[in-house]
Amino acid sequence: MIQPRDEVLGEDPVILELDDEINDLQSQITTLKAQRSLQVSTILSFQSTLLNLNHLSVQKEIPEYADSTLLLTAKTQNEHNQTNLYRICATITSFTIQDPDPNAVNQGYLLALRFDISESGKFIRPYYVVLNKPWNGENNMMLSVYRHTLPPAIPLIALAEKYLPSSKNQISLEIEATGEAPKQSLINFSRALRRCIIAYHNRLSIINNLRTDFGLDGSDDKEAIYGEEILLDLSATDSEIRNIRLEWADGRVGKLVVDEDGEIKKCIVINEGARDRATERALHGGIQNLGENLREEYYKRIIRPTSITNDFH
Repeated sequence: MIQPRDEVLGEDPVILELDDEINDLQSQITTLKAQRSLQVSTILSFQSTLLNLNHLSVQKEIPEYADSTLLLTAKTQNEHNQTNLYRICATITSFTIQDPDPNAVNQGYLLALRFDISESGKFIRPYYVVLNKPWNGENNMMLSVYRHTLPPAIPLIALAEKYLPSSKNQISLEIEATGEAPKQSLINFSRALRRCIIAYHNRLSIINNLRTDFGLDGSDDKEAIYGEEILLDLSATDSEIRNIRLEWADGRVGKLVVDEDGEIKKCIVINEGARDRATERALHGGIQNLGENLREEYYKRIIRPTSITNDFH
């Protein structure tokens, strides 16, 4: 049987204090290493740094081993910066790939789109959408979605039907209605899809940050910026992160419905079986302000009874 930590150590406060100091030192070391890496990458990102290294290399003013290491590191950092700059500016990249299936439509030629998305200051794994021609034919210029790596929360099918109508039924109905075949817009499709992806990740990031701020993600309490126990739960109840459930420590429960841009469109808060209109009004706005609104509403609620009591005295 494994004995508790306090029993094994005999509840020696000195040993426990040393363990806490060691943990703090390890945390500081990790932070300092991250800061050093950031400072090195910042210095190497300056164009003047690379020019000075090249000049010193020509003048032979630094040892050869240090020369090659510094130049290689600086060039690697420069290439990394160029890649990041491209991903920030381009955001959407198109390229062609070959389908290995010998019976594939259009001789296996496929058009792929890559979407570069950043979250919390870092690039996440890109999303890909592969398009093909739905049927053979020299005059066939239609494109349809063939494969993709998007999460289910992204309305890809709806966007494809709107901007890339390609089914024969859609084409027939459009011809009967207007006398012309429907036109596809790959540019509008790409822009609308990227907008949906960014909005989804913004909502996801905000919810994750709120859970951390209120100490609901199971991590160390030191990461929570709100020391008071205001909420017991704050979570999305659907994959699109449009419906958010709230549970307060005082027993109230609520539900928020947000639109694609994260604006709260509907808010219902129940307190002891009745609607809490005051809290509902306090929470309206964007979910990016939800944390401050919750905290402000909490302080108003605990200050109000105190002020009323003082008035009677």
